[in-house]
Amino acid sequence: MDQQVLFQPITKWTVRAESLATLPNIIRRALGVATTGNPGPVAVIVSNALFAAEGDFHLPTAAEMAQHPALRVVPGAASVEQAAQMLLEAKKPAIIAGGGVMLSQATRDLLELAELMGIPVATTHVAHGAFPSAHPLSLGVVGNPVAGGRGRIANKIVGEADVLLAVGTRMDGRTTRGYTLLAPTTKLIQIDIDPQEIGSNYPVEVGLVGDAKLALEALQATLAPKVTRPSSLADMPRAREIAAMVEEWYTEFAPQMNSNAVPIKTPRLFREIQHFVNDQTIVVVDAGGSSYWSPAYLELAPENQALYPRGAAAIGSALPMALGAQLATPEKRVICISGDGGFGYNIMELETAVRLNLPVVNIIVNNQCLGMERRGYVDYAGEVPAEPLAFSPQDFSKIAQAYNCFGARAERPGDIRGAITAALASGRPAVVDVLTDPEDSDSERTRPWRAY
Repeated sequence: MDQQVLFQPITKWTVRAESLATLPNIIRRALGVATTGNPGPVAVIVSNALFAAEGDFHLPTAAEMAQHPALRVVPGAASVEQAAQMLLEAKKPAIIAGGGVMLSQATRDLLELAELMGIPVATTHVAHGAFPSAHPLSLGVVGNPVAGGRGRIANKIVGEADVLLAVGTRMDGRTTRGYTLLAPTTKLIQIDIDPQEIGSNYPVEVGLVGDAKLALEALQATLAPKVTRPSSLADMPRAREIAAMVEEWYTEFAPQMNSNAVPIKTPRLFREIQHFVNDQTIVVVDAGGSSYWSPAYLELAPENQALYPRGAAAIGSALPMALGAQLATPEKRVICISGDGGFGYNIMELETAVRLNLPVVNIIVNNQCLGMERRGYVDYAGEVPAEPLAFSPQDFSKIAQAYNCFGARAERPGDIRGAITAALASGRPAVVDVLTDPEDSDSERTRPWRAY
């Protein structure tokens, strides 16, 4: 097997080390490639002969290469000035913040620029929480499928923008509802660390190649002497417009969020989870239906460091990501949200959590089916065939107990809060198995990706 060919499509750099003498330089370069620009994995292929070799050598690992962003790039001054002028002249500006804002640790800079200019902010799904959901200028998660309440608000405001500032996002199909969201007249300012991403999906008026944090800092420094900061953000016309739209949505979906129905309505579950999210909580969300329910009903902030899979086909990645998050921040509580289908992909990692004493609380949206595929069958075939989609009934709380984890089950809405409270109090790796309604995935009254 040619392992270099195997790894090349999914890495930034793949290299084969042939001798001990070459290994130090290879490792040094590998660290630099992984942590600069757009971060990503690097594969170093080591032959059996080299793996068995012995020798004394030093691996030069510069401290600045140990984490991303290793090197920050400043955008050009002329581009910053041009972008600032466009924002000053805009009548209906908006911002889309992507994963690059999180990677650059630029959430505070994003907030300061938005408040200085009074610009509403939407996020991509992987940047959920990069801008505080409760902020009066927050639009929620933009894109397709529509991510619930603030999703439709984000799509409306972004779709009407005359100037759009895109920070750390490729503006891909999911973010732009299949490349239909932006009006032809919208002028786009795009900030990205990778020059190849500037204008890759949409033509831009101004491209700022550089680190998101430094670019936002430069924009704010240029704009601050030229504008008067709003005295009350909540009283701004755009903030009042957003508040009215949010209130309208809450009124529409309140019956689902407060439902006492059995099986449990999925919106009710996520609103119950909200009670346990504070500034000491990290939220990790799996691919699949969970990555749409969560932006629809959870209000997050930068402190929550929400972790979503990037790209498609990442179902099952939440539990491994959650264990990594708990290792990195042992002082925080980590709540991991997965569907029953996704959780089954890496269920053996419960043993890892027990062995390493990682008290991650896993909340399972157990609807006994693959929800997104179920919706797909309804859309394309008009019916839901049970054989390829439905699972046999499983009690994940008992599976957890067999792994020496804490396990609890919620079959009724009133059980949810007590089960999560007990899981957190246990101080052990935990599973809270919540039985939800499989029909939520294809119900126009409930599903968060309904068409507006």
